[in-house]
Order: sequence, then C-alpha cells, then structure tokens
Amino acid sequence: MKYKAVIFDLDDTLCNTSEVIDPMREAFYSENLSHFPGKSVQELMKIHDQAFEETVLNSNLPVNTAYILFWYRLFELLKIKPSIRAVHKFTEYVTKELSLRINLMDGSLDLLEYLRANNIKIGVLTNGTFYQQTNKLIALTIDHLIDYLVTPDMCLVAKPDPKAFHYILEKLQVKPEESLMIGNNFTADIVGAKRAGMDAVYLDLGTNKKTNEVRPDFRVTSLKDIISWLR
Repeated sequence: MKYKAVIFDLDDTLCNTSEVIDPMREAFYSENLSHFPGKSVQELMKIHDQAFEETVLNSNLPVNTAYILFWYRLFELLKIKPSIRAVHKFTEYVTKELSLRINLMDGSLDLLEYLRANNIKIGVLTNGTFYQQTNKLIALTIDHLIDYLVTPDMCLVAKPDPKAFHYILEKLQVKPEESLMIGNNFTADIVGAKRAGMDAVYLDLGTNKKTNEVRPDFRVTSLKDIISWLR
C-alpha cells in the first residue's frame, strides 16, 4: 500500500452525527422547556438554527469559542439573561447526549481494523472541540484504534486550513504524499487535504456542496468501498 497514514474526519465520516442531531435537539428542548418560558419546542429549534448559523457556521472564530458563544446568542435571541450555570448545563448535556446517541457509520470499523492490521497509522482531524470529540471516540469504543486526534483547540487552526493537516501529519511523522484524507465535507476535508498535498477520498452522502477547485482521488458513498480501492 502506498499510504503510511490515513486521516479521517469524525462527524458524518466515522459516526452518524447528523442523523441524531434533530432528535437530540427536540429531546433537549422538551426536557428543558421550563428554562424558555412562552416558547414551544418548534420555536426553540428555529431560534437554535439561527443562533448556530450566526455563531458557528458563518464564523471565523475558533470552533470551541464559537460553540460557547452559540449559547449566549441563543439566550440573546430569546431575550433571556443567560447564566453561567445554564450555559454549562446545556453544553454538558449536548456533549454527553451526542455521545450516547451516535453510532459508527457502515464500514468504519472494518476499515479501521484493516488499516491497523496493515500497520497504517490512523489519525482523526476534526473541527469539533477536543472534549466533544474524545467523548465520541470513547463512546464508540474506537479510541484505541486512533494514533492521534487533532482538534482546533490543539493546533489553533481549523480545516480547510492546510496548517491543520500539516500539524497532524507532523505528529504522525509522515509526509503529505504518503497520506490519505477521508471525509464527507468537500471544502473542509477534500479541498483542505489537496491544498496540503495529500490524496483524498470523498465520502459523498449527497448533503454537501462540491466545488470545482479540486477533484478527489476517489469518491465513495460508503466507507465499505474503500478497502477494495486501497488493495
């Protein structure tokens, strides 16, 4: 095999985060409705989307900062004075509940075990926070298969910045041309990896915007298809 290391995205690549987000949010607001007087669950979910778009999706802030500001923005939109205790409680709830609800994507465990059996180094490069993402890896019981995890609060940049890719490659002690990136976000994972000099496999789930800036080396709709391509 030409690769000495394979780097994975985490959310919606190794685990099915998007599938559980909406049910989790609905359960969260249903359980905590007393904190938001006069609002229905559906109203809260719409305001949640607005706050998330403003502070996380359309922000150049470090992701750990953006997630904290999200809760404060949510309270601002609801015209409720936020409390430190409430923000802490809600942040902890989301982190723990996500870890309980997520599952591995089809083919992810087989692929990880195949790489491990062939002495290929395995990294995870994600734009989530270290605390959130370690909780997920441990809950999925795949943490022992990962050689190195990198998050923006470690390397101080986020994908698609090539510096994030170079950071994890340095930690794994491999060169870009010896490494493969696998991810579902075309801009963050594929464009970022190609800019960093890596090969890239695009996990196309049909939910992500693609650009003509770069072309992935391989496109799949399931991780199950990657092992045969690597052989």
